[in-house]
Amino acid sequence: VLERLKTTLDVGCKRKMIQQTPHLVLLDDTFYHDEIKPIMAEWLLLWLEVNHTLATVSRDQVISYLLHGTDVASLKLNLKEAQEGKKAVE
Repeated sequence: VLERLKTTLDVGCKRKMIQQTPHLVLLDDTFYHDEIKPIMAEWLLLWLEVNHTLATVSRDQVISYLLHGTDVASLKLNLKEAQEGKKAVE
């Protein structure tokens, strides 16, 4: 994941979608959403998996949520079902 991120950032610099000086600066929102954000979502997913925080949702649902936000109906449904199941146990 990190190697893909580095390659993507290098491409972004060459295409003038981001700049590196004086620090990393995004110059093109579309480049971020189309190229960088999916890689960042995968990186975050790895962290979530290592920290065992994905007990009630699938990898695909988490990626979809990270890329598209809270309007993902299936994620909302799974979270609601998980919460209802937790309440029934208590």
